[in-house]
Amino acid sequence: MARRRVEEPTPRLRCDIPIYEYECLACGRQQELFLKMEHSTPHCSKCLKAMRKKLSRSSFCLKGSGWAKDNYGIRDGQASRGSAGGDSGES
Repeated sequence: MARRRVEEPTPRLRCDIPIYEYECLACGRQQELFLKMEHSTPHCSKCLKAMRKKLSRSSFCLKGSGWAKDNYGIRDGQASRGSAGGDSGES
């Protein structure tokens, strides 16, 4: 009886380094870079000038009168005033 070869599963790549968005101050080129927080200011790969970190949008949205879904952080009495008007519809 022939022995079957069992292949090891491919390990998933784990990225613990955040992605930062940068824009070149000279040519305007935009790049997403994987950099450690302590990394120095990167330079553009096109014109070799200094790049500036862009402010990125977050990927979540909180709604309601508190800063969490359950209105945690609102003192007693404030929750009833804040939720009396209902959801404002803003995101």
